Amino acid sequence: MVFSFQESTPRAFANQRMVTQGDPALAMRFTRCLNRVQAVSLPRFVVERALKAVPPISMGEKLSVGARLYAGVVRSLASRS
Repeated sequence: MVFSFQESTPRAFANQRMVTQGDPALAMRFTRCLNRVQAVSLPRFVVERALKAVPPISMGEKLSVGARLYAGVVRSLASRS
């Protein structure tokens, strides 16, 4: 549900739908990365509902990172065909 943006990352951890093993510092870094990906790839009104705290991202950064993210997805889909 986290990867389809139906549930926030902290809620998924609380409901034990998402588990990380190993170093707690790396687990927190992974969580912050997921939050950042959600903040970049989703519209602001969805991000505000999905995340506990919205990371500060400028519009220029959101557009450039989002474009690279979506280009990578398209490239990945094109290479499978």
